[in-house]
Amino acid sequence: MTKRKITIEEQEKLFALLRLHCRVEGDGFAAYDDGWNDATIATAVAPDLSLSSVITARRSLIGKLRASPGEGVAQLLRRVEVLEQQMHKIVLSGLLDAVEQSDE
Repeated sequence: MTKRKITIEEQEKLFALLRLHCRVEGDGFAAYDDGWNDATIATAVAPDLSLSSVITARRSLIGKLRASPGEGVAQLLRRVEVLEQQMHKIVLSGLLDAVEQSDE
C-alpha cells in the first residue's frame, strides 16, 4: 500500500476533530472522549487516512496518550509472536539448507 500525503482539507478536519474530541488531562496526557480514538478520528476524516497521520497530528497538537494497563502487555505479546514467527522461519530455512546439502 502506498502511503499518501494528507490534504490541507483533511488536515483541517483532523485538527478540528482532535480539538473537539481529545483534550489534555491533569497528568499532562491526552485523553479521548468516550467512543473516540485515533482510529475513529482517521476514519471520520477519510476512509484511507493512515493511523500514523492522526497519531503525529495528535502528538503535536494535544500530546501523547496515556497507555492503558493492558496495552503494554498486548504490545509485548505481539512482539513475542513476531519473534516466534521469525525464529520459525530461520529454523525452517536451516532445515531446508541441511536437506539440500545432504542431497548433494
